[in-house]
Amino acid sequence: YLPVGLIGLISGAKNPFSLSLVRIVSALAMGNSIIWKPSEKIERTISVLCENVFAQLKLPEDLISVLPAKNLEIAQGIIDHPGIHQVLF
Repeated sequence: YLPVGLIGLISGAKNPFSLSLVRIVSALAMGNSIIWKPSEKIERTISVLCENVFAQLKLPEDLISVLPAKNLEIAQGIIDHPGIHQVLF
């Protein structure tokens, strides 16, 4: 397996949180970085996760970027961006 580069992850309100975590861990293990647009319904959970868990792992700051936004244009931007090599839902 080879890294693909930047991976976009768009999590809907009905996606289990654990599914997003599995995708993040898998992508990082393969040497990729993540830009994550989680559901606005779990913004606080994502904030705690990033501040506590990811920080304790001492991951580089730009390895995981979180875009907590309600705007659907953000999700479309992730899908359409030429610098994002793979998109997961």
